[in-house]
Amino acid sequence: MGLKPLNLDFEPTSRVSRRTKLLLLLLCLVTLLVVLSWFDARQTLALRRARADRNGAIPEIAVDDTRRRTPEETRRLQEEVSAVNRQIRQLNQAWDRLFKDLRVHPGAAVDFLTLEVNARTNSVQLVLLAKDIETMADYAAYLSDAKSFKDVVISRHERDSRGIRFTVDAKWIEKP
Repeated sequence: MGLKPLNLDFEPTSRVSRRTKLLLLLLCLVTLLVVLSWFDARQTLALRRARADRNGAIPEIAVDDTRRRTPEETRRLQEEVSAVNRQIRQLNQAWDRLFKDLRVHPGAAVDFLTLEVNARTNSVQLVLLAKDIETMADYAAYLSDAKSFKDVVISRHERDSRGIRFTVDAKWIEKP
């Protein structure tokens, strides 16, 4: 009887090389990146459409506006940009500090009637009501002593049935 010799082979039966495995892994990564990019583009497009629907406008997705502007169009565009920048500067003022500095000093019976602030020129105009002339003068002196204001002037005053109605004009010193 002939016994077959036992042959032990420790090599895997499939002959897939390392290079093939590396190429397969690279292909999977590229496929994953393409799929993620597609989802991102789809989400961006959906977001633009939602914003356009909310604003009632048609979305402009790839507008190539490379035409030259006339000097008049350029000047008008610069004016619009300057106007928007002015409004942004006014909104970025330290309004909380201004209102804190305008608080009535202790013991004075002064009521605020109106407050007008021009952030472009940093000017403040207050219309106030005081119980008497001394209170009016004390409040104006209080604002003059405050480090946030300069050129504090009582520009108008008149006797009212409730007391002294007066207007104070001042320049607001913006602190950094």
